[in-house]
Amino acid sequence: MLFGEAASRILVSVKSSLEETWENYLRENLGQHWQKLGFVTNKGENMRILIESVAVIDVKMWEMSDRWGRAIEELMS
Repeated sequence: MLFGEAASRILVSVKSSLEETWENYLRENLGQHWQKLGFVTNKGENMRILIESVAVIDVKMWEMSDRWGRAIEELMS
């Protein structure tokens, strides 16, 4: 999966079996101008973002989806 809202930043999700190949490609083509943010798991129903093992975001997936799906409707009401 590839996602980006600006030309200077993208978010890429890579199968774990291809992780080393992808990181080698990035090193060869971008040098130090990239950053690994984390990994995706199937554990739980929350999206958790950890910084140095501390959860800075811990949100239920259904809640994020609901807010995103109703954002314009709520702004218009």
